[in-house]
Amino acid sequence: MDHRDNASLFSWYYTRVRTEHCDNGRSDEGGEDHVGPHCHTRVSARDGLQHELEFVATDRKLAMIRAFSEAGFSSIEVTSFAHPLYVPQFVDADELLRALADRPSAELVAVVMNERAVERAVRAQQAGAGPDLIGVAVSASDAHSLKNVHKTRDEHKREVAKMAAAALRAHLPIEGAVATAWGCPFTGPVPFWHVLDLVQFYCDLGIHTITLADTTGLATPTSVTERIGQLLVRYPNITFRAHFHDTHGTGIANSIAAITAGIRHLDSSFGGLGGNPPRIQYSLGYTGNVVTEDLICVLNGMGYETGLDLDKVLEAAELVEQVLERPLHGHVLRAGPPWKRLDDPEVTQLMESNGLRLS
Repeated sequence: MDHRDNASLFSWYYTRVRTEHCDNGRSDEGGEDHVGPHCHTRVSARDGLQHELEFVATDRKLAMIRAFSEAGFSSIEVTSFAHPLYVPQFVDADELLRALADRPSAELVAVVMNERAVERAVRAQQAGAGPDLIGVAVSASDAHSLKNVHKTRDEHKREVAKMAAAALRAHLPIEGAVATAWGCPFTGPVPFWHVLDLVQFYCDLGIHTITLADTTGLATPTSVTERIGQLLVRYPNITFRAHFHDTHGTGIANSIAAITAGIRHLDSSFGGLGGNPPRIQYSLGYTGNVVTEDLICVLNGMGYETGLDLDKVLEAAELVEQVLERPLHGHVLRAGPPWKRLDDPEVTQLMESNGLRLS
């Protein structure tokens, strides 16, 4: 099956969608794989901004989120109920969600780190201004877990089990993430059975959407294909998402490898924003996410339909740079989209003088 015949590739979870017809790209009739509609993931407003030292005003965050929605992202990770001492960027989480109570045409997602954060999300939901979905994460590496949340992997699993139970009692949808799914910055390669253990852990909790996160960009296309391929065979009814960081310049290559392996939901961030919070550093150099606008252009060039308005995607990318008042890491905003042609009178004249016409 030629991938150029595929419909939509992503859900932006930063854009995310739920579809009865797209379960990791597998056909409900058992036939050939197909790509379901609107499979994207957007993390600029949460994972992207958590890296920023300067507080971004709430009204500017709102402008960004609305721009993402207008571009066609169907699910947007908007904030985190994190303690402001550790991630001060999200001190306005409740205010932001109240301002979004009119609901743009996208699912709003918030990250929770502990039971108190779940309680805040549930209270906001009961007040009519909560997220549509919350996300939790457990690291596959004990060393990373201790650095990030001051708990071993097993200790954190016990806490997350309580968090999931509280969310499900309140009928608040929840999804899980496996952090350091390909490698740990402190101990190196992460055993695959650690990843399998966490996937099964989430399944046992009743969580059926799971993100595989390459937290510090240690994956390679080969390891991506191997791990995702095995997981899709073992867990055919789970919706997996892939979340890559571009720390070592492999983000887009890994994203394409994930698609090839059968993933239909990817995370990315405008301008490559993101990385570890400044007060919880566990990686050196550039730690950001895959650049949204660059990834979209690659997929467009490969014949995939992302379900997004490409002009509005580029407008949103420009807005993010305006909000942060600096150029970011995207190539497309510097070079222009591949479909844009240079207007050069000399070339036009040379073509015409040789009896040729520009297409």
